Amino acid sequence: MSRVTLKMIAEKSGVSIGTVDRAINNRGRINASTKQEIIDIANSLGYQPNHLASALSRRQHLRIAVIMPRFPHYFMDELLAGAESIKNELADYNVELEYIFSNTLSSIEQEALLCDLDLNRYNAIAINAGSDSLIPYINRFIENEIPVVTFNSDVPKSMRLFYVGEDSYSSGRVAGELLGKILNGNGNVVLLVGFNNISSHHERAKGFQDYLRSYYPNINIINVYEYHDKEEEAFQIMQQLLDSDINISGVFCVSAVGVVGVGNCLVNNKKPNEVHVIGYDINYQSAQLLQAGYCDALLYQDPRKQSRRALLSLFNLLTGKWESTESCYFTKTKIVLKSNLNDYIEDIYEKKICD
Repeated sequence: MSRVTLKMIAEKSGVSIGTVDRAINNRGRINASTKQEIIDIANSLGYQPNHLASALSRRQHLRIAVIMPRFPHYFMDELLAGAESIKNELADYNVELEYIFSNTLSSIEQEALLCDLDLNRYNAIAINAGSDSLIPYINRFIENEIPVVTFNSDVPKSMRLFYVGEDSYSSGRVAGELLGKILNGNGNVVLLVGFNNISSHHERAKGFQDYLRSYYPNINIINVYEYHDKEEEAFQIMQQLLDSDINISGVFCVSAVGVVGVGNCLVNNKKPNEVHVIGYDINYQSAQLLQAGYCDALLYQDPRKQSRRALLSLFNLLTGKWESTESCYFTKTKIVLKSNLNDYIEDIYEKKICD
């Protein structure tokens, strides 16, 4: 006989999997009669509970899979640093972090990783998720009582427990406001998206477009280009635009890679302060571009905080020290300009690179 899952109990009870989870694991708010009814149904089906909590109390070894891309290294290294910052703290509780890397956020790469994942090896999963194509895999983990959380980029339609990262739509609106004010409400702009099917990229683009349409209707969004999170593709797109007859006033890049590619193209064409660029995140290259006038503003999402908070919250959830009451936990996005760049550089690299 196959093992009874939370999904089976939910279907029999007529409630959500989350409600079943709260009833069986005694966490979160739930009506007493509903809870008892779910437990009775679970017992009638012969449900065998997950022994994660008792394993923790006996200090057995537990393993959390951290699934994320390796490139672009200048951004992913920050996410990795956040995870590493809590690794030793978790090790004190005999909890191990095991990293599983794809090359990029490509859905094809991540699907291949998740397809081969051994469900018996991991007690929980934290994933920097690529796209909705991962929904079946995430849902399968949840149905097998393996808690899943997302960080930095979300799959909101999946059954993941919660997401930790910026509010990408609101962040895109901030970018729209910034560029609208810089251009005084007029001009032609283009939008560069790393991957169209990645939630964070799509939502930033949507927020940007919605804001301009609402508050700066005289700014014309010429086109939306996808650069597959590759610097060389962003460079080529910008070069083609410069070579065209279109007068481009502004560019919004939804990821750090786009800013570097577009900025390097402007450097190559010796066009400082001519095309106004808004992008994301701070690294050595984007900081230099901002300082030299090839970028007007960077939106800093503090990737270290995102990965650290996601893993700490997941651990506290597993150990019963904390109950998740929200589906999203948003981190703050900060505006970085040339005038305050060194404040962030000092925080990240502990030294100034732009004197």
